[in-house]
Amino acid sequence: MVHFSNQEHQTYFPSVKRDIEVSHWGNVAFKEAYELKHAGAAVTSAFNRVGFSWGDYRKRGMQAPENPVSTAMYEMNVVLPRTARNIYYRDEIGNISSSNARRDDKGYVLAQIRPRYPILGGWHADWEFSYDVPTRSALKSDPFDPTFYVLNVTMSPPIVRTYTRKMTVEVLLPEGAYDIKLHTPPNKVVTNEYRATRHSWLDFFGGRPTVGFEIDDFYVPEKQILQYKFQVTYRFAGSQMFYETVFLAGLIFLAFLSYIVVGRANLRIARKGERKLLDMKEIALSVGRANLEKFDVLIGEMEQTVKRADAHARQPVKHKWEPYLENQLAKLKDITGALDKSLGEHKSTYSEKSLYEGSDRGAKACESARKLLKEYAEHQAKHLGARADPEAKTDAAAAAPAAKGDSKAGARRLSAVEQLEGRADQLEADISEALRTLADL
Repeated sequence: MVHFSNQEHQTYFPSVKRDIEVSHWGNVAFKEAYELKHAGAAVTSAFNRVGFSWGDYRKRGMQAPENPVSTAMYEMNVVLPRTARNIYYRDEIGNISSSNARRDDKGYVLAQIRPRYPILGGWHADWEFSYDVPTRSALKSDPFDPTFYVLNVTMSPPIVRTYTRKMTVEVLLPEGAYDIKLHTPPNKVVTNEYRATRHSWLDFFGGRPTVGFEIDDFYVPEKQILQYKFQVTYRFAGSQMFYETVFLAGLIFLAFLSYIVVGRANLRIARKGERKLLDMKEIALSVGRANLEKFDVLIGEMEQTVKRADAHARQPVKHKWEPYLENQLAKLKDITGALDKSLGEHKSTYSEKSLYEGSDRGAKACESARKLLKEYAEHQAKHLGARADPEAKTDAAAAAPAAKGDSKAGARRLSAVEQLEGRADQLEADISEALRTLADL
C-alpha cells in the first residue's frame, strides 16, 4: 500500500450539456451547462471566507497566512478557437464578472473563469458558459453540390484537465435540413444517439431538426481539446433561409397597412342624417385646408414681388419691371379668383350651423373672406405700384397743412408705402383668420 499527499483539487463534472445551434446567417452558437462537484475530502467545519482572501495578497508578493484548505478550486482554464467571440459566463443569479479572456501567441482564445466562491470538498456548483464562432469557420459546403453541408466542431468541453462523467451534445440544425448523419471519432463510444425536433421562433415547417448523442466517462487531454472533433452532414436548400425574412417583412407591411386602414376607417354606426353631416364636415375640412395652402402660396408670391419692387425703387429698370409686375398681378388675380370660387361653391356647406356648434360663424367667415380677398387684390395692386415709386405720398400726408403755432410741425408722417404695407399685413391677417375659422370644425 502506497500513501502520498495530493494537494490538487479533485473536481469533475457529473454532467455537461452542450447545445450547438447552427445558423446559415453567419453564426454558430455554443451554449454549455455545467454541473461541478469537488470529490475531495468533505469540509466538516463552518466556512470562513476571510482565510481564503489572503490568496490575493500572496499573489502580490505580500506576506499572508496560508489558506486553511489547500485543495480548494478557485478557477478553471478554458481554451477556445481563434474565432470565438461573445463569451458569456453566468449562473442562476446572473452574470459572473470574475473572469477574463485573452489571446495567446498563436491566436487561440484563453479564458479563466472563477466561481463565485472557492469550491471545497463535497461542494457543488453549476453555471452556463456560451460563445459564438462564425459559420465560415465551422460549416463547409460542397462546391459541386450547394445543398450538402458539413458541420465540423469540437466534441470536448473547452475546460481543460477536467473529467466528465456524462456529456450530452445536441446540434440544432436549420429548419428544413434533411438527410442528417452524425460522424463521431471511432475511439469514443457513443452510448446513445437520438433525433428530435426543437421549436423556436418563426418556425413554419415543424421546427428545427436536432441530432443528439451521449458519452459516458469522457476526458480529452488539453493539447487535443480543439483538435478532437465530430461532424454532422446534412442537406439544406439555400432558398429556405429567406422564408423568415420575407415573413417578417410581410408582417411589418401588414401591420402598417392595418394601421393606415384602421386610422382612416370610421366604424361608428351613424344615426339618421348623421352620415350626410359627416360627409359635409370632411368636405369642409379638406376644402378649408386646401384654401389655406393656396393663400400661403399667394402670400409667398407677394413677399417675393415686394422685394422686387424695393429693388426697382432703388435702381429702376422699367422695361423689366413692368412685364414682371403684370405677370405677378395676373397671378394675384388668378389665386384670389380661385379662392373666391372655392368659397362660393361651398357656401352652402359653410352655412350649415351644425358644423360650427350651432352658430353661423361659418357663413360669416365665408362672406368675410370673399370680401377681404377682393379688397386684398385691389389693395396689393396699389401697394406694389407705390412700393416701386419712392416719391409717393399718401393723400392724407400730402394734404395735411402745418398746424397754427404748432411746435411739433416736424412730427413724422407715415409714407404711402408704410401705410399701404400696414394695411396689406392687416388684410392678410384677417383673411387667414377667416380661412382658419372655416377649417376649424
